[in-house]
Parts: sequence; C-alpha cells; structure tokens
Amino acid sequence: ESRGRVTTGLEPDGFTETYNGRFKHGGEFDWGRGVAVLRDGASRVTVPLHDNSWDMTSFSFNFAFVPPGAAGLDGYLANGLRFAHYRYTVAGRERMDTAVGPLQVLHIKKVLTAVDRRPFEMWLAMDRYYLPVRIRFTAKNGSVFVSEVTSISTGSP
Repeated sequence: ESRGRVTTGLEPDGFTETYNGRFKHGGEFDWGRGVAVLRDGASRVTVPLHDNSWDMTSFSFNFAFVPPGAAGLDGYLANGLRFAHYRYTVAGRERMDTAVGPLQVLHIKKVLTAVDRRPFEMWLAMDRYYLPVRIRFTAKNGSVFVSEVTSISTGSP
C-alpha cells in the first residue's frame, strides 16, 4: 500500500509492504524535512530523501503523471532500510495483447549492474495514461513475479 499526493508526479507520503499478511517493510516520507523513516521488521532508520524517490508501488504509477523520456529515468526506491539508486531505460515500443484488448506499450527495463543483477521490467500503456499493464520482477531468491492488468477504469463507475 502506498499513500501520497500528486504534485509534478507522484509524491509518496508513506508505504507499507506485507508478505503473507505480515509486515515486511514500511516507511514515512517527510518531504519538508527531506528525510524518510524506513522500517524493516523491528529495525528503523532515518535516511535522506532524494529527488525522484518512491516506494515500489508509487514508482510504477508515476508515469501516468510524468511519462518517461527517451533517455529513461534515474530514481531512488525505498528498499528495506535504505534507498537504492536505479537507472531505467526505454527498451522500445511494442504491441501487447492484454485482458483489456491489444495495447501499444512502452517497454521499460532496469539497467542491471555488477551489484544488482535482478531484472525488473514494466510495460506502460501509451494510450491509457502510461499506466502499467505488465510488471515483471525477480526476487532475491530468484522467484519471478508477473503482474498483469485485468481491467482499467477511469472517471465515474
């Protein structure tokens, strides 16, 4: 779960990540003071905030407000007790068949490094406000998780 507001993009105020119904990570972002208080289990640290800082959930939806440029994006993601710096690049434009029909998507990939070899990719629907319609990431244990859109609604039901 992520909470926050829309400014020039998404500005998270806080997040909670659970696994099998149990608290895993969380944090509160204090943009006025320029710090975040991050929690991992019982551990808690205060760390500086950077421009382009998000939690894992708000990051994927930020593109609905600030579409990615051709050069990609640098960002900081709350990750346990720290912010990790990541670079994302535009891998290309594709046509993707989804549960909401065929879509033109922008394929975004995390740039892998010698320190971080775990892939992360997302496909953003170009004519649907750059909402993520597929997200694929690899966990530390090697498990691959894929989330795919099942419906999109905007405005009133």
